[in-house]
Amino acid sequence: MKKFSILFLLVIMVAAGCSSERAIAHIPVEETVTVGDLDITIESFEDQTKRNRNRTVTVNVSAKIAHDKNTELRAEYFTLVDAEGNRYYPNLSKSQIWNPPLSPEPHGQINFELPRNTRSLAVAITNNPLSKNAEYSTVTLMY
Repeated sequence: MKKFSILFLLVIMVAAGCSSERAIAHIPVEETVTVGDLDITIESFEDQTKRNRNRTVTVNVSAKIAHDKNTELRAEYFTLVDAEGNRYYPNLSKSQIWNPPLSPEPHGQINFELPRNTRSLAVAITNNPLSKNAEYSTVTLMY
């Protein structure tokens, strides 16, 4: 019985160690910027470092459309930028955006995969990444 309890404690300690490697930090931001016809709010982001792998950052966003009701919020409008100026583009297969008529206001999550040791992140937002007349704004996530 004593061997069983020691083995059980060892399993719990290993499981606790593994779960701390995959800890998710949920960090509120609540910062709004205006880009074109959209008032975009970066609500929060989740930072998850995976064991011996890249890091996953999920940015939670919402938007209000000022005038043009045909305007949509798109994951392609967002990039992450680190302190060295490296840009990371969203993983479109894991990102989700809901626009009207599915939702009264556009909102969703944008998923990014980046190197584990990346620091000092900011979200760069544009209303049209392919236009030379595009408007840009930046929201700093962490230093």
